[in-house]
Amino acid sequence: MTQPPMTPGYQSQSMPPRGGSGLATASLVVGIVGVCLALLLGCIPFFGPGLGSLLGIAAIVLGVVAMGQGPASAGRGRAGLILGVVAVIIAISWFFALRAGVSFLGKKIQQGTQQMQQQINDAEKKAQEQRDQYQREHPNSTTEPTSAP
Repeated sequence: MTQPPMTPGYQSQSMPPRGGSGLATASLVVGIVGVCLALLLGCIPFFGPGLGSLLGIAAIVLGVVAMGQGPASAGRGRAGLILGVVAVIIAISWFFALRAGVSFLGKKIQQGTQQMQQQINDAEKKAQEQRDQYQREHPNSTTEPTSAP
């Protein structure tokens, strides 16, 4: 194919090659957003890990479909796929970290409650012993001591 004659002062401009599909770009963008949301909002129970993993799964699906469309969109599709997998891994990690933290705090609260109950029981037992001792020392008294010595 021959080039048209060039006019003086102008250069011919050729069209850039067509750049793949929109699915590959969508996969890349959704993967980036999924990773960012999984990292930044992952500490919010249910919202962060859920949203990050949903976007990650969407990026994986879009990336796989885009890679099947041809070599022009395979690079961005593969990048979106990888970012989608990373977003899902981050979201799952946050989920398990939050679950472990809640479990740990629940156990600590339960231990604290048990310790407080034990202290109350000990104090009641000591007060009863003091009342009994006072009754033994003062058998004819009908009043109880008002304060512990």
